[in-house]
Amino acid sequence: MRDRGLIIAWAVLFLTLAGAALFAQLAYDGRQPKGAAEAGARAGGNAISIDRNATGAASGTALTGPNAVGGGPAGRATGSAPAPSSQQADALTEAAPPPRVAFAAEAPPDDGRPRIVLIMTDIGLSRARSREAVERLPPGVTLAVLSYAEDREQWILDARAAGHEVLLAAPMEPTGYPNVDPGPNPLLIDMDDLENLARYDRALRDSAGVVGVMPNHGDRFLADRERIRPILAATEDRGLIFVDNRASPTSAVAELAPSLGLPVVLNDRFVDAVPARSAIAGRLEELETIASRRGYAVGVAEPYPVSIEAVARWASGLDARGFVLAPASAVARIPER
Repeated sequence: MRDRGLIIAWAVLFLTLAGAALFAQLAYDGRQPKGAAEAGARAGGNAISIDRNATGAASGTALTGPNAVGGGPAGRATGSAPAPSSQQADALTEAAPPPRVAFAAEAPPDDGRPRIVLIMTDIGLSRARSREAVERLPPGVTLAVLSYAEDREQWILDARAAGHEVLLAAPMEPTGYPNVDPGPNPLLIDMDDLENLARYDRALRDSAGVVGVMPNHGDRFLADRERIRPILAATEDRGLIFVDNRASPTSAVAELAPSLGLPVVLNDRFVDAVPARSAIAGRLEELETIASRRGYAVGVAEPYPVSIEAVARWASGLDARGFVLAPASAVARIPER
């Protein structure tokens, strides 16, 4: 009996001690603040708090804190990400200059001499003629590389290395299309704006180094206000200038450019419309007359051998006659309304 009583006594003592321990644990849990289990998460020694208003890439609760990184509620804790310094923040917010500024050739000093812009287009169509234009013409001559030219990027690089400012010549619908061919994938007036803009985007891809765009042909397209306006807007969005070759006497470019804030260059003469020495010489003299009266003039030529020879010879005597060659960007401006 005495052994049985001893066993019962030990059992009562054990139950008493167990009950006391359970009561203490329950009392401790009751003192915990609400959400303390969530706040107890640790990452690298720093607590990660829960921000129930934070958003991320997936639904749920986003993690915040000195070690929480990532775009969503998974919030990887992989190390601290210090805030950028004020200098770094300024650098991040500073806008890069647009291509029409970043890639512009150096303009001649504004010393009162009339400026003449001479644009040689169709670069990249004939390798031999294009190479002659790049290497023989003075750096003041602007070169327009065809958007569909083979090795277009290399032509842009070579032209810039020789000191020329560079434009991109994009095919646009001429009168008489398709019998008159401006090149593959031209912008067309019977095509909707989305497709024309897609073609324009493809034409401008991989053309770093150009300051602007000019049409290849395009007299019919330039005269259609509804079709040319989105193209001009896209040109301004890209930070480029637009050179109107004035293939159409009813071009809408000068009319639309002011509302878009687009700097444009308007051609005055097709220098080699008649590709003969005497005819070219006469057109170049007309450019000098226009420049003397207005302060600047713009001419467009193609890389015919006779044109390259005539322009090179004419340019060599410009300084003595009181004129100066200027890149296209030097005379780009938003037309007055």
